[in-house]
Amino acid sequence: MKNVAPCFQSHEVTSAAGGVVNKDHPHAFASYPYPVMVATRNYDSDIVYNLIKVIHEDYDEYKNDAPGATGYGIDSQNMFWVIPFHDAVVRYYKDIGIWTDEMQAHQDQLVRRQELLIKTWNAFVDDNPPSDQDQFREAWMQARATALEAEDMNPVFY
Repeated sequence: MKNVAPCFQSHEVTSAAGGVVNKDHPHAFASYPYPVMVATRNYDSDIVYNLIKVIHEDYDEYKNDAPGATGYGIDSQNMFWVIPFHDAVVRYYKDIGIWTDEMQAHQDQLVRRQELLIKTWNAFVDDNPPSDQDQFREAWMQARATALEAEDMNPVFY
């Protein structure tokens, strides 16, 4: 499944409607990290840094206030997911001493992938006006796959 949909990760469900699934009878499932916060790399670094800081430092104050709030805990974070962290988040994780060389290597690979996709997209749209959506999509997916495979990166889907 990771080869086809790497955004999913293993998840053990311990609560569901009907009571069939519970802590004594968990169900293995696929999920993605929840909750997920997304910001572009251009988003104000001070805001991102201080947001992740308050989420981490005040976790015990809110973790039981909503069903998904436990997902904000530092132990729930997937440091090797499919999108790169904002530089300010990396800086915060370094400041609190949890960022490792392995995490940095993964981050660097994800950033390199994103930069390649941006470069490939910009070149593609210059040469391919989107007059026919289906044809445009098909051509883009092929250009995307070709660029990723040329750099030994899995295109994941075509």
